[in-house]
Amino acid sequence: MSQNQILSTIGINRNWLITLPFKAPKVYQKLVGQRLNHVTLFAEYTVNGVGTRAETISVKDARIIWRYFDTKGNAQAQRLIDALSEDSLISISTRISHNLQAFDRAEERRGRGAEEKELSI
Repeated sequence: MSQNQILSTIGINRNWLITLPFKAPKVYQKLVGQRLNHVTLFAEYTVNGVGTRAETISVKDARIIWRYFDTKGNAQAQRLIDALSEDSLISISTRISHNLQAFDRAEERRGRGAEEKELSI
């Protein structure tokens, strides 16, 4: 996502982050205290076969900014944080389930191997 999309998704002006250190230095320091990096990254990606370049920020910085606005009562940020949290929990749950299934299969194979050794003795 571009820096503009990260902010506009929650209804915030795209220049907010650029002007933050000057217009709201206390807020900026608070976010830096939460490890806001504020480093601009340049990303290239393809959407529907069209190459695009965008100025963006790290996922961690996006989360810090979204969480800040979430705690300030920004309804769009609240919905976004909730949706991302839910997706993350589903993804984690799915990975755990797959890992447990793989573990069970490995245990079954080890068990069968031990039983076969006992039978051959």
